[in-house]
Amino acid sequence: MNRENIYAALFALWGNDPVLAPMLVTKSRLLLHWDDVTSAQCPALFQVQGNEDPMYASIDLPPKWKLNPQIYVYVDTSGASDRIPSVVMNPVLDAIFNALENAKSKISNRLTLGEQALQCRIGHIETDEGVLGTKGVAIFTLELTTVE
Repeated sequence: MNRENIYAALFALWGNDPVLAPMLVTKSRLLLHWDDVTSAQCPALFQVQGNEDPMYASIDLPPKWKLNPQIYVYVDTSGASDRIPSVVMNPVLDAIFNALENAKSKISNRLTLGEQALQCRIGHIETDEGVLGTKGVAIFTLELTTVE
């Protein structure tokens, strides 16, 4: 397993999708707090590595790994008093999830990130629905199982 290749391939997904890429003003693997991201930098997507757990099938075999990268998405509706953040957030989340779906292998129907993962699925999604005023935040975890 090469962690950096896996995380780099995942991050490349956000910039390569023809629908999602133009929607995102900011994409980074360096997480910033939503208070440190300006309205002009939104919508913003941040990818961080998250938890990792080994999965042992046998004591004689190397473990597969369950990687749980976290994705943070920020939107800001400052200057648009008639728009609530969730109205801006929902299409961005839909585009992210469609990008993951569109990147699946045509053969296995799994997101393998260039055959480096057995699968990559969406895990838990947490959103504030715009209770932070003009800012909206969504945080979700991906469940990624490595090949070895």
